[in-house]
This record gives sequence, C-alpha cells and structure tokens, in this order.
Amino acid sequence: MNDRDHRVKMWSKYVHDVYLYGRYKIKDTLESPSIYTHLLDENSVLLDLGCGDGRFSILSSNKAKLVVSIDLALSGLLFLRGYIEREKIPNVCPVLASAHNLPLRNSSVDSLLFVYVIEHLKDPRKVLSEIARVSKRNGQLILSTDNRIFYDLYQLLFKKVTPDPTHKNLMFPFQVKKLLKENFHVEKEFYFQGRVMRALHKLVPIFCTGMIFVARKR
Repeated sequence: MNDRDHRVKMWSKYVHDVYLYGRYKIKDTLESPSIYTHLLDENSVLLDLGCGDGRFSILSSNKAKLVVSIDLALSGLLFLRGYIEREKIPNVCPVLASAHNLPLRNSSVDSLLFVYVIEHLKDPRKVLSEIARVSKRNGQLILSTDNRIFYDLYQLLFKKVTPDPTHKNLMFPFQVKKLLKENFHVEKEFYFQGRVMRALHKLVPIFCTGMIFVARKR
C-alpha cells in the first residue's frame, strides 16, 4: 500500500465514523489550539496545505478573505465540502491536489498553513520550494511539526510502541529552521512540551514535543 492509499484508508474510516455512527461532532474536530488563527494575517488569501478534514480551514474562514484547502485524500475533502455546504461557508474551496505540484499561480497566496504535514514528506525541500513559488513576497507561512527527539526518546523509553509508518522525515528544530531559511525569514518560534519535556526544555531548548514556526517569504 502506497502513502496515498494509506492516508485515504485512514481518512475514509474517520469520515465513515463521523457520518454513520456520529462518533464525533464537527465542534469536536475543531478543538485544536487556536494559535494558528490568532497568528494569521487578516483578510488574506489563505492556502491550507495538507488540510485533512479542513478543521483549520473552517477555523480560519472568518479571518481570511478566501481559503483554498488542498489535500491528496479525497475523503477528507468530501467531509469538508459537506460541512461548508451545510453551514453555508462560501469562502472555503476544497481542492484535490499534490503539494509537490500546486495548481496555483506564482505569487498568488498571502498566507499559508502547513500544519503537521512536513514530517510525512520524503522530500520536504521540494514542497517548501513550491510553497515559496505560490507565496507573495513577504507572504506568511505558519508551519508546525513534531520534534524528532521526542519520538526518539519515546521509542527508547517505550520500546513496544510501534512508530507511526506515515512519518517519513521527522526533524529536529534546527533542521526545520535551516530548510525554511532557504526561502523564508523566521519571525516567531513556539514550542510545545509535556510535563517531562517542559522540565528538559528549560535546560536544553531542543527538548520539546512539537513546534510552530511563523515565517515570511524573502
């Protein structure tokens, strides 16, 4: 099973649970840190790349002028389309496409959300280059990802835990920043820590569970 088929299978099960069994309510799928929407520029053309079920697209729709929601998994996009049609949200546009070849013009996007996607990519540099292509000068990129050191420690402490097979490229914070700096200027950094990681993070900043970078295209 290739990466795309695996993602489609996971999202199909999720959407199946939502529609047929009511296991989740839409408000539950939106219970995520609102830091992303707080950080977004006002009244922008926003690209939510790797949008999944579109939770961040919906959260951002009140702040952005237009939200283009792109993902490879059709089932997640269908879930999003059903929701925006029911709730009459006119400025969210789901699109089935690859992050490696975005169906957008050069310099057409003001802001871009890239939420927990980069760790699933074999070639993140290619995708970040494509992101830079469609971003306007001084365009905003908000990127979040898991920290490799957290997963390495977790595997070391709990050896029976199976690694996530969809993680192709977990990185340390300095590696993410190095990639970003090829096309972007990093403005802000945020780090997430659990109880143990919070204590370690105070001693050594690299210890964190996840991270968010806010950057601008050079």
